[in-house]
Amino acid sequence: MDLCSSGNSDDLVFLDRLSAEQAWLDDRHLFARAAEKSPRSVWARTNLAEEYFASGQYPAAREEIEKAMVITENNPLTLYVWGKINWQEKNVDEAEKAFLRAIQYDTRDRNKR
Repeated sequence: MDLCSSGNSDDLVFLDRLSAEQAWLDDRHLFARAAEKSPRSVWARTNLAEEYFASGQYPAAREEIEKAMVITENNPLTLYVWGKINWQEKNVDEAEKAFLRAIQYDTRDRNKR
């Protein structure tokens, strides 16, 4: 049975719930879904980059963090992740700049890593 063509609104609710449940399988799926639905979300892109970084998917992490940096270059967590990626890639000068900027823009002392 094709739920999409049944015309029943309950089926649409079911599909929305199923999609939400799939997004919550793990953090990577959640942040990927959030970035898909809100492509200009720095929060989603930065957290997705951090998930990729943690799992050793460094090119994917760089791609996501670069998208986040286009949205804003002043987000402390984004700068922190940018620094981690550059540090891992042995771009020490770029990493240091990113970490220092993360501290500069962390006006609420939230980035306690």
